[in-house]
Amino acid sequence: MMREQVLQKVASRSVKDIYGRQSGSVLGYTVDAAGALRTIGIEHDGVFSECSADQVIFDNDSIVLVPRWRSDVEKLSRLKSTVTKRAQALEELRAEGELPQHVYESMKVQLDEDASKLETSHSSMSEALEKRSADLAKRRASMERFIAGIMVQHRSGEIDDAAYETSKNGVAGILAQDDREQGDLKNALKLLSSEASGQEGDYAPAVEQQTAGS
Repeated sequence: MMREQVLQKVASRSVKDIYGRQSGSVLGYTVDAAGALRTIGIEHDGVFSECSADQVIFDNDSIVLVPRWRSDVEKLSRLKSTVTKRAQALEELRAEGELPQHVYESMKVQLDEDASKLETSHSSMSEALEKRSADLAKRRASMERFIAGIMVQHRSGEIDDAAYETSKNGVAGILAQDDREQGDLKNALKLLSSEASGQEGDYAPAVEQQTAGS
């Protein structure tokens, strides 16, 4: 749990995401009945958003946000692993004669329902991640066209060296940030694909996610 004096310093602080992009500034926060951080409210270019505590990393004096999609993928993966292990344990106990048939059947029905819901969630999550990946690819193509135009105008003498370098470095920085997220998305999609086929997934995120209370 975070101390109250720490939380009080959150308001108005600037925020970045885990890929280094500016995400706005904190308007305020909410806590649960025990006083632990529940959400933070963020304003970015006039748009308000609310992020849950599991998306927030406190890194010394900085606040870093984990994308909602990544938090959801990690939660889904944990749930998938838990349901799979429970189903395996149930079958083993039945085979060993440790469970009455009616208890086994009741628990199996519930686990089958849980597994079915997870399959639907996997499908929806994969679609959302594919869309985000496609959006990043479109943005890369747009920025590449933009910088190509600047390169031509610099070569033709219409844009001076200082302006050209500023533009080139700015675009390169954004592309590098997007590439980090794109790599994270590919790893997450690989994980979901492996789990959907009944295999163990291997997810290597860009940074180790922490909880806001750590």
